Amino acid sequence: MLSLKILRYLFIIVLYISEFASATAQDAYQETDTNNLRGFLAPVVNVNQVIEEYAVSMGGAGGIFITQNIFAGIFGSALISNHHLDKGEHAGKELDISYGGLWIGYAFRPGKKLQPIISLQGGLGVATLKTKTEELPYYNNFTKFTLISPLFELEYKISLNDVLKSLGMEIAFTPGLADFSNMYTGP
Repeated sequence: MLSLKILRYLFIIVLYISEFASATAQDAYQETDTNNLRGFLAPVVNVNQVIEEYAVSMGGAGGIFITQNIFAGIFGSALISNHHLDKGEHAGKELDISYGGLWIGYAFRPGKKLQPIISLQGGLGVATLKTKTEELPYYNNFTKFTLISPLFELEYKISLNDVLKSLGMEIAFTPGLADFSNMYTGP
């Protein structure tokens, strides 16, 4: 069982990493005169409650914009914290949950710094009870489930260059002042 203090620190660290990764991933698209393809790819962290304990799930999500506002993609996540049942016929078994599926949504103000997004995730998942015998986990009971999850998000767009400039690295982004000549000597 994770203590609340450790869970908070883990959540903050993962949140910062995922925000920087998603901020740079959403800007990583190529635009030409004939092609306006935009997409995103980001890590996903969920904190919720399982068996009256805090639970952490990690996974990923990605998609492409079909129009200026509508996107479609996929998502997936799995429980990374350990949870053991302590009551009933399955006492002592470990619970494992994983799920994934399709994701559709609508971005209200694409390209703006702050944009509200509504979306719907739908898919399948499996909840498994594991019993450890010797060194190998034994999966002896599983249940499939259907997941339908409406979401509302407020996305704040930030450039990693702006963050690095605020940390004192503005010289690296100023033409004529940045000297990277010693980074690669070449063959």
